[in-house]
Amino acid sequence: MLQRAITKKQKRILEFIINYIHKYKVSPTIRDICEYFKFASPKSAQDHLLSLEKKGYITKIPNRKRTITLTSKALNLKLLGTIPAGKPVELAELLQSEFEIILRLKKKYPDAYIVRVHGESMIEAGILDGDYAIISKEASVQTGDIAAVLMDNKVTLKKVKKAGEKLYLLPANPYLKPIEVTSEIFILGKLIGIYREI
Repeated sequence: MLQRAITKKQKRILEFIINYIHKYKVSPTIRDICEYFKFASPKSAQDHLLSLEKKGYITKIPNRKRTITLTSKALNLKLLGTIPAGKPVELAELLQSEFEIILRLKKKYPDAYIVRVHGESMIEAGILDGDYAIISKEASVQTGDIAAVLMDNKVTLKKVKKAGEKLYLLPANPYLKPIEVTSEIFILGKLIGIYREI
């Protein structure tokens, strides 16, 4: 069944989500979207997000904050937007440059997530701040795998270690300590490659 094209309002919301992720490195909450678009009820934002998900522009984990993920379809849109702070022209140029890189990688790895690395927790694994991580969509990983993990509504890239009944997320940086998993986590995928602009 054919789905209707994205509406102007939905495109504006998608632009806001992309710009928000670019600035804050996490996706916006329902409240963030409501405040920016002055929606009277959270249901208005939820309905638009549901439509964007059904049309293939985003994915998200129900009932959890900041789990909106952009799909390659979203990145194929020619988005010209602004962000609540900063210089819109400079931001648009940055977004366009980043989208072009992501789109090139998506053509090579059509079934993978492409995410940009922020931080230095995995430097001894050769993963540097600003790299693009190529993540295969897998719900489970083995000890020693580097995985994208959602924990406490935050996404992190770490090496997984299973020790008996315990699970640890290991950084590859001698100045950082291992994280013992004590709450529910979601494995978003396994690292299968790194791309770096030279």
